[in-house]
Amino acid sequence: MPIFLRWLAANAVMQNWDTYGVMPHNFYLYRNPATQRFEWIPWDSNEALVANNRCLSLGASEVTASWPLIRYLLDDPDYAAQYRTYVREFGGTVFTAARLTPEVDRLSALLASSIQREVAGYTFTSASRFSAAMAALKSHVTRREAAALAY
Repeated sequence: MPIFLRWLAANAVMQNWDTYGVMPHNFYLYRNPATQRFEWIPWDSNEALVANNRCLSLGASEVTASWPLIRYLLDDPDYAAQYRTYVREFGGTVFTAARLTPEVDRLSALLASSIQREVAGYTFTSASRFSAAMAALKSHVTRREAAALAY
Protein backbone atom coordinates (compact mmCIF):
# COMPACT_ATOMS: atom_id res chain seq x y z
CA MET A 1 0.00 0.00 0.00
CA PRO A 2 2.81 2.51 0.56
CA ILE A 3 3.47 2.80 -3.18
CA PHE A 4 -0.17 3.57 -3.97
CA LEU A 5 -0.44 6.01 -1.04
CA ARG A 6 2.74 7.79 -2.18
CA TRP A 7 1.35 8.02 -5.71
CA LEU A 8 -1.99 9.29 -4.43
CA ALA A 9 -0.29 11.94 -2.30
CA ALA A 10 1.97 13.13 -5.13
CA ASN A 11 -0.93 13.15 -7.57
CA ALA A 12 -3.09 15.18 -5.18
CA VAL A 13 -0.33 17.68 -4.45
CA MET A 14 0.52 18.22 -8.13
CA GLN A 15 -3.15 18.07 -9.13
CA ASN A 16 -4.21 15.76 -11.93
CA TRP A 17 -7.84 15.58 -12.98
CA ASP A 18 -7.49 12.72 -15.48
CA THR A 19 -6.72 9.93 -13.05
CA TYR A 20 -8.11 7.30 -10.70
CA GLY A 21 -10.41 8.97 -8.22
CA VAL A 22 -11.79 11.28 -10.91
CA MET A 23 -11.70 9.27 -14.15
CA PRO A 24 -12.04 5.48 -14.41
CA HIS A 25 -8.93 4.94 -16.51
CA ASN A 26 -5.22 5.74 -16.81
CA PHE A 27 -3.99 3.02 -14.51
CA TYR A 28 -3.28 -0.68 -14.47
CA LEU A 29 -3.17 -3.23 -11.70
CA TYR A 30 -0.51 -5.83 -12.38
CA ARG A 31 -0.32 -9.06 -10.44
CA ASN A 32 3.34 -9.71 -9.97
CA PRO A 33 3.91 -13.48 -10.28
CA ALA A 34 7.02 -13.29 -8.11
CA THR A 35 5.19 -11.80 -5.13
CA GLN A 36 1.56 -12.69 -5.92
CA ARG A 37 0.74 -9.06 -5.10
CA PHE A 38 -0.94 -6.43 -7.19
CA GLU A 39 1.17 -3.48 -8.27
CA TRP A 40 -0.19 -0.04 -9.15
CA ILE A 41 0.87 1.29 -12.56
CA PRO A 42 -0.34 4.81 -13.37
CA TRP A 43 -0.07 6.14 -16.89
CA ASP A 44 -1.07 9.10 -19.07
CA SER A 45 -0.48 11.86 -16.54
CA ASN A 46 -0.60 14.61 -19.16
CA GLU A 47 -3.33 16.45 -17.24
CA ALA A 48 -1.17 16.83 -14.14
CA LEU A 49 -0.21 20.31 -12.94
CA VAL A 50 -3.61 21.61 -14.01
CA ALA A 51 -5.61 23.25 -11.26
CA ASN A 52 -9.34 22.99 -11.79
CA ASN A 53 -12.42 21.94 -9.88
CA ARG A 54 -12.17 18.35 -11.14
CA CYS A 55 -8.94 17.60 -9.25
CA LEU A 56 -9.09 15.66 -6.01
CA SER A 57 -8.70 17.70 -2.86
CA LEU A 58 -5.76 16.81 -0.66
CA GLY A 59 -8.10 15.13 1.83
CA ALA A 60 -10.07 13.39 -0.95
CA SER A 61 -13.26 13.90 1.06
CA GLU A 62 -15.25 14.06 -2.18
CA VAL A 63 -14.16 10.53 -3.14
CA THR A 64 -17.04 8.06 -2.86
CA ALA A 65 -17.22 4.28 -2.66
CA SER A 66 -17.07 4.34 -6.47
CA TRP A 67 -13.31 4.57 -5.96
CA PRO A 68 -12.86 1.68 -3.49
CA LEU A 69 -9.08 1.69 -3.24
CA ILE A 70 -8.91 5.34 -2.20
CA ARG A 71 -11.95 5.18 0.03
CA TYR A 72 -10.82 1.99 1.80
CA LEU A 73 -7.37 3.37 2.51
CA LEU A 74 -8.32 6.88 3.56
CA ASP A 75 -11.14 5.61 5.78
CA ASP A 76 -8.60 3.55 7.73
CA PRO A 77 -6.93 5.76 10.39
CA ASP A 78 -3.49 4.19 9.99
CA TYR A 79 -3.41 4.44 6.20
CA ALA A 80 -4.88 7.95 6.35
CA ALA A 81 -2.09 9.03 8.71
CA GLN A 82 0.49 7.50 6.39
CA TYR A 83 -1.10 9.33 3.43
CA ARG A 84 -0.96 12.67 5.29
CA THR A 85 2.72 12.05 5.99
CA TYR A 86 3.36 11.41 2.29
CA VAL A 87 1.50 14.62 1.34
CA ARG A 88 3.71 16.63 3.71
CA GLU A 89 6.89 14.86 2.55
CA PHE A 90 6.15 15.34 -1.14
CA GLY A 91 4.98 18.93 -0.69
CA GLY A 92 7.89 19.79 1.57
CA THR A 93 10.82 18.07 -0.13
CA VAL A 94 10.03 17.26 -3.77
CA PHE A 95 7.29 19.56 -5.04
CA THR A 96 8.76 22.80 -3.73
CA ALA A 97 9.27 26.18 -5.32
CA ALA A 98 12.90 26.20 -4.19
CA ARG A 99 13.55 22.94 -6.00
CA LEU A 100 11.33 23.29 -9.08
CA THR A 101 11.62 26.99 -10.01
CA PRO A 102 15.27 26.63 -11.11
CA GLU A 103 14.34 23.49 -13.07
CA VAL A 104 11.44 25.27 -14.83
CA ASP A 105 13.81 28.13 -15.65
CA ARG A 106 16.48 25.74 -16.94
CA LEU A 107 14.06 23.83 -19.15
CA SER A 108 12.38 27.03 -20.34
CA ALA A 109 15.74 28.36 -21.48
CA LEU A 110 16.33 25.12 -23.36
CA LEU A 111 13.02 25.54 -25.22
CA ALA A 112 13.08 29.30 -25.74
CA SER A 113 14.61 29.29 -29.23
CA SER A 114 12.14 26.64 -30.41
CA ILE A 115 9.19 28.72 -29.21
CA GLN A 116 10.15 31.40 -31.73
CA ARG A 117 9.65 28.87 -34.55
CA GLU A 118 6.20 27.60 -33.46
CA VAL A 119 3.49 27.56 -36.10
CA ALA A 120 0.21 29.32 -35.30
CA GLY A 121 -2.54 26.94 -34.20
CA TYR A 122 -0.32 24.67 -32.16
CA THR A 123 0.90 24.93 -28.56
CA PHE A 124 2.51 28.31 -27.84
CA THR A 125 2.53 30.82 -30.63
CA SER A 126 4.53 33.53 -28.93
CA ALA A 127 7.33 33.96 -26.47
CA SER A 128 5.03 35.97 -24.22
CA ARG A 129 2.45 33.16 -24.03
CA PHE A 130 5.21 30.68 -23.25
CA SER A 131 6.63 32.95 -20.54
CA ALA A 132 3.16 33.40 -19.05
CA ALA A 133 2.68 29.62 -18.97
CA MET A 134 6.02 29.12 -17.23
CA ALA A 135 5.14 31.80 -14.67
CA ALA A 136 1.78 30.09 -14.10
CA LEU A 137 3.55 26.75 -13.60
CA LYS A 138 5.90 28.24 -11.00
CA SER A 139 2.95 29.89 -9.26
CA HIS A 140 1.10 26.55 -9.25
CA VAL A 141 4.05 24.86 -7.55
CA THR A 142 4.20 27.59 -4.91
CA ARG A 143 0.45 27.32 -4.17
CA ARG A 144 0.45 23.53 -4.02
CA GLU A 145 3.54 23.41 -1.81
CA ALA A 146 1.77 25.74 0.64
CA ALA A 147 -1.44 23.67 0.46
CA ALA A 148 0.44 20.42 1.12
CA LEU A 149 2.28 21.86 4.10
CA ALA A 150 -0.94 23.33 5.50
CA TYR A 151 -2.74 20.01 5.07
